[in-house]
Amino acid sequence: HLLHTVRSRYMGFLSCTCKQLPREWLSLGATGNAKKPVLLNDIETATAFISAAEVAVIGFFQEPEKPEVLEFSSLVGKIRDVPFGLSTSPEVLSHYNITINTISIFRRVDENRQDLEITDGKEMDATRMGRFIQINELRMVTEYNPVTAIGLFNSTVQIHLLLFTDKTSKEHTERMHKYQEAAELFRGKVSTKEGEKIL
Repeated sequence: HLLHTVRSRYMGFLSCTCKQLPREWLSLGATGNAKKPVLLNDIETATAFISAAEVAVIGFFQEPEKPEVLEFSSLVGKIRDVPFGLSTSPEVLSHYNITINTISIFRRVDENRQDLEITDGKEMDATRMGRFIQINELRMVTEYNPVTAIGLFNSTVQIHLLLFTDKTSKEHTERMHKYQEAAELFRGKVSTKEGEKIL
């Protein structure tokens, strides 16, 4: 059985999965055959990239020749349904208040951003970057496991609804589809007590 959770505090936020991303972003940033992140050379492109996905990852690097850039790029396509962008533009870095090489995760579910700063002398490889992303890539409907649990309970979302479902069941896909629809429909409408609204 799989355990899924819906963040009821943010239910109903209309989501956009990677399947809805522009074709060129999909081919570069979210498929198993991808080899490079999407280059974000200006603020408008970066903003659109973030807005187009439920979860987006951007590597902000002041020095593109750093080995961390190659480590970051090697993750593209390895984490399912997560588009990867990369920017070395001073304008873009300044817009997002980046003062040090940073990997940022932008989440629609709680309109939050999580940063992993890469400081000098701090060993940072693809494994550590990947774990940071997997822990923090929260969605309205997220499979609950030891990795995602860390991010779930460290997020600003306080209330969770749980669904126990048999992944081998013929009804699993349809069940998850309806669960996702419910998450979108009831955002901000679930109460823990009569008359008490979860914002």
